[in-house]
Amino acid sequence: MLPSSLIESYSPPDFITIPKYEQEAQIADAGVERSDIQRENTKDFTEVLEELRSTRQVSKKELALRANLSSGYISLLTSGARKAPSEETVAALADALSLDINDRLRLFEAAGFPSHYASLNFRTGNVKADWGEAPNVQVFYGRKKQLEELEKWIVRDHCQLVSVLGMGGIGKTMLAAKLAETIQNTFEYVFWRSLQHAPSVQSILKEYIQLFSYQPHNNLPDDVDELISILIEYLREHRCLIVLDNFESILEAGTTAGHYRPGFEGYGQLLQRIGEVKHKSCLLLTSREKLREIPRLEGKRLPVRSMHLIGVEIAEAEEILKDENLQGTDETWERFVKLYGGNPLALKLACEPIQDRD
Repeated sequence: MLPSSLIESYSPPDFITIPKYEQEAQIADAGVERSDIQRENTKDFTEVLEELRSTRQVSKKELALRANLSSGYISLLTSGARKAPSEETVAALADALSLDINDRLRLFEAAGFPSHYASLNFRTGNVKADWGEAPNVQVFYGRKKQLEELEKWIVRDHCQLVSVLGMGGIGKTMLAAKLAETIQNTFEYVFWRSLQHAPSVQSILKEYIQLFSYQPHNNLPDDVDELISILIEYLREHRCLIVLDNFESILEAGTTAGHYRPGFEGYGQLLQRIGEVKHKSCLLLTSREKLREIPRLEGKRLPVRSMHLIGVEIAEAEEILKDENLQGTDETWERFVKLYGGNPLALKLACEPIQDRD
């Protein structure tokens, strides 16, 4: 059971103290509801299909053969008589036209499907990945709206630098890992590293470049600017996803937000270059603090954006804790989740004394 005495007497630990930026984000995000990713002025499915077919100079007969569909059905689609094809049909048409991820997005959205359907049905077959310390996300609950929004930023809007911010235990790492797993097939390379043990920026950059170019470490320069320049060239040439988790580990504690520990200023240079220089890749980072390079680079229409995570909803919390065998009324659950700010880690830790009382 969820005892009222525990709920009333609980004082949240320091790691879930809400930073100022998150208090502001809670106010800003509280009224945001997005049932799916619908876009204004989306073209009609027939119009998009015909545009893509014409651009690639594929006849209706050839399209039918490639997609393993009847010529009559293709005629219905291209004439506008059939405007709501199934997910399987849209995927078959996209494969038949050899569409890249951007055109697949257009086709799926024109057919009325959310953007993530395009990436789920997209298989490049040659993704090279180094997952480093990425967690297993086989069991993942909630955050559907956040996943869709982040996927839109990276896959459709081609954001170059994305920050996922929030207090400790709020689920930043798991969300980033689930996102990376979901969209990995839209990239040629995926590289994940945790900064928890504060690796030098030189070592991280050399590992990136080695993955992309197969160059041994001893053939690379030690100068940070030179290493970043080499990396940028690969980010321009290839579609790469780089994830840096626990970015707060290289920041100076007790100082103005976003200031680096001595010797780690090179990470700031990396963020600035990746955010400013045009390329076709993305750096995704998680942090408890907002980095000082971000505010002047970000914007709703710019390729640098930030998402502030707040606590999970009651239904999500119940799903996360379903293996804890907790029982309580709707009112008790609401008080319990609200007291812990919807923080998944805090909720799990709170279950231990609750179970000890049972």
